[in-house]
Amino acid sequence: LFNSLILHLKPTINRLIYGLSLENPMYEEIKFSYPSIYNAVANNVYLFRNMFHIEMPPNEIAYLVLHIAAARERNVKPIRVLVMCASGIGTSQLIVAKLKRAFNNLEIVDVISTMDVSDYDESMIDLIISTVAVQSKVKTIVINSLLSQYDMNAIREVVDGKKIQPTSKVRLYKEDIHLMVDLKTKEDILSFMARHLSAKNHVTEDYLDSLWEREAMGPTVISSLIAIPHGTFETVLKSTVQVITLAHPVLWDDEHEVRLILNVASTKEEASDYIPFFTHLADHSEDLELWNRICAMRNKEDLAQAL
Repeated sequence: LFNSLILHLKPTINRLIYGLSLENPMYEEIKFSYPSIYNAVANNVYLFRNMFHIEMPPNEIAYLVLHIAAARERNVKPIRVLVMCASGIGTSQLIVAKLKRAFNNLEIVDVISTMDVSDYDESMIDLIISTVAVQSKVKTIVINSLLSQYDMNAIREVVDGKKIQPTSKVRLYKEDIHLMVDLKTKEDILSFMARHLSAKNHVTEDYLDSLWEREAMGPTVISSLIAIPHGTFETVLKSTVQVITLAHPVLWDDEHEVRLILNVASTKEEASDYIPFFTHLADHSEDLELWNRICAMRNKEDLAQAL
């Protein structure tokens, strides 16, 4: 970094002393891509004014930003990853190939069987990616053996330090999750939903009617597996999310059979809390592997975590 700045600044200072400045066609893109570095440099260019009596214009600041951004990229330490599956062969090799293609800052330390996890020095590992839950002090991500898009997003959240799913205030409660319910028709499902919410005093007696009114307005199916029926704000007394997985697919409209029902019952005051939840649904609506896995779940805690 020091050498590159010396090489860059000597001609830059000479040009600015004589009132010359280079155009920077990447100025807007640089400022947008590296806002924190740009602000840090901009806040310190007074040094050039004090030393050389020159002003460092924004386009020249952007060039300096590139040098510092490049240095930061060079200094990124790879994340040391231990990949594990039941046997340590076969599917784990597929996982490694996918990880190497998707991430350039992972160092695959080894590929082992979950039976051998206790043999590893945890201080030498930053992350474990495993197809089976294991006991370890190291951050562990449990994935499907085929490494679905849902799993890739979970890994990216850790590797890139960016949350894919927006922060949400929504919480799923056990009593509102119903697994493998044997319902035959759409009518049965809507009545089941309204009956359970009414028994908890979460909705008014008009809630079932409002569900049907919403159905009459347009489709509530968002994929080949999922329906998101919902009633009006006025008929909701207490906000909750109702989740129903069906023992058998049910015809929801003329074209779609569904196996998963997500009913967001919300008051008007809390409606904005559910925006991240719907954003998450939209982002993953076509991930059939994820939804099939959720539909097959037998544990309420696992389902709540998956959503």
